[in-house]
Amino acid sequence: MAIFEQDRFKIFREDDEEEVEKEEDEESHYSQSEGSDSDRDFDDDLSYDVLEESGDACTGDVVMFKQNVYETFNIASRSASGPPCGTRTVAGRIIKESYGAAKQQHTFTIEVLWSKGEKPLPPLHPLLIKGRNLYRLKTLRQRWEDEGKRQKVLMEKHSRGSIARSDREMRIQEKERRKMLKGKANRIVKKEEPNKNHYQRVREPALKHQQSGLSVVSAEPQRSKKQLCWYYPQGICPFGSNCKFLHELRHTRREGREVT
Repeated sequence: MAIFEQDRFKIFREDDEEEVEKEEDEESHYSQSEGSDSDRDFDDDLSYDVLEESGDACTGDVVMFKQNVYETFNIASRSASGPPCGTRTVAGRIIKESYGAAKQQHTFTIEVLWSKGEKPLPPLHPLLIKGRNLYRLKTLRQRWEDEGKRQKVLMEKHSRGSIARSDREMRIQEKERRKMLKGKANRIVKKEEPNKNHYQRVREPALKHQQSGLSVVSAEPQRSKKQLCWYYPQGICPFGSNCKFLHELRHTRREGREVT
């Protein structure tokens, strides 16, 4: 009978210890989800993988990483300057990923679950981070319950990435082709420029005469005309027939007759 009582007491004691352990686990999990300042780590009952450099991250992944924090940070370019002022641990879920239109840079939008360290981020804060930085930080990823579903999402992301890279390659080739054609056209223009200048030097005098209403042929008689001698009508021209002016009377010139 005494042995039975001891066994029953032992069973009750084991049950009490299990309940205490269960309560401690629940309290620890609650404190982690609420974002307490105590040291957090991944749950022991969940398995995590380390992301590789091959771009192994997609929408729906729960990740954790540690990043440097800077005093000055440009949100537009997502770049910082100066030495880091500390580090920050961030755990969150990838809710969006996209490729940039200009350079096809991969960018992730992470919804923060909890954060600790220097300048911690509030829960549900959308954190933008470049793909290369996410892989460089040795990010930890939680396994999905259905890894096959994740592989489908990952393949779809990789296909979009290959399409974006091929489009960028085509744009680069088209830009190089236009640049080459433009350089060739400039060389042709420079080669023809001396001939064009010579043609303009020849044509410009003739064009000026045509615009003024005078031709080269009609201009010569005007230049060969002479003035009337002022002394001839008075009969006192000292040069006589050697005079370089016309010996005509004014009234006879108007009538078109020449006096001899």
